[in-house]
Amino acid sequence: TPGLSAILGLSEHVNISIIKSDEPRVTVILQKYDPTDFKGDLTLYLAPIISDPFFKARWSFQLGTSVQSSAPPKYRECQEKAALSLFQACGGKRQSRTMRLTLNRWSPFQEHEVFIRRHEKRNKADKALFPPVTVKITITTEDRVYPVIWSVRKSGTLPGSIHIDS
Repeated sequence: TPGLSAILGLSEHVNISIIKSDEPRVTVILQKYDPTDFKGDLTLYLAPIISDPFFKARWSFQLGTSVQSSAPPKYRECQEKAALSLFQACGGKRQSRTMRLTLNRWSPFQEHEVFIRRHEKRNKADKALFPPVTVKITITTEDRVYPVIWSVRKSGTLPGSIHIDS
């Protein structure tokens, strides 16, 4: 993905994997989980990392809330890759705006976009040479299965159903 070096992701309840493709697209895959194992919504944190300091990312949605850079989530990648310590998402100074998304734990599928563009302080000629890049973000589950199916497979019953012994 042009301009996007990495995207960090973390969920409080679910293991995730992030797949970045050659086209400007990122897929966040929520691994199998039982939505009855926790209460409330599913929280997902995402932070785009852009290595070129002359570019910045802007999210296209209002469904999430920005996380203060003084209290970023503890991304595993921050410990694994020392270069990420430069970015706010890993406790550094360089901009990397973390967004907190609230997902429906029963149906977490969402589509979003991140726009990567030159800083406003650059002149118009620079902007013409470097048009904004739109990166599509798809949030899905493993095999696109609704989590209630995993719950049924695990327990053998629908969540909240009554067990009748014969």
